[in-house]
Amino acid sequence: LKLLEIVVFLDVLAVGLGAATASTRGVFALARDRRIPGPLAAVNGRGQPVGSIVFVEAFSVLMILFAQYWRGLFALPGQNHFFALFAWLSTYGGFVLMLVYALTALGAFRGLAGHPNRAGVWIAGLVGLAVSVGAIFGGIYQATAPFDMVWKIGLVWIVLGIAVTLAVRGRAPAHEVLEDLRG
Repeated sequence: LKLLEIVVFLDVLAVGLGAATASTRGVFALARDRRIPGPLAAVNGRGQPVGSIVFVEAFSVLMILFAQYWRGLFALPGQNHFFALFAWLSTYGGFVLMLVYALTALGAFRGLAGHPNRAGVWIAGLVGLAVSVGAIFGGIYQATAPFDMVWKIGLVWIVLGIAVTLAVRGRAPAHEVLEDLRG
């Protein structure tokens, strides 16, 4: 039993590290492209994105404080508070990842329109879209509290993302600026 607990702990650490790194790079890219405040794109002398690292770490500290002091947050009857929080965040992460997969599958139809294997693109796009839509439906249909809030909070983030995209022009897209990406 102890070995299994160690493996789960190491897995949680690995996922947390990966999520923090991906979040830091995402925040950096958005700031670099002037979609969010520029100071988040600050780098140190070694090229490390310190602005976005500080932001992600501050957000992480905020989440830790929520977990520590808001015991009713994402409560599951009969479960440890920290497990309930972990379960909710894991469910949310999987749900929004399925949204990203669905959007990627949809984007393939336009982004790979000139691909020589058009039938393969369509088959892969439709299969990816069907699997993603099925997973999204599974995350919404008959979800019990507190997991019934996952799709609603995901929807709020989508609306906020669209609003920011429409409100902030940012820089020109890379495919317009870089010769290698023009197709």
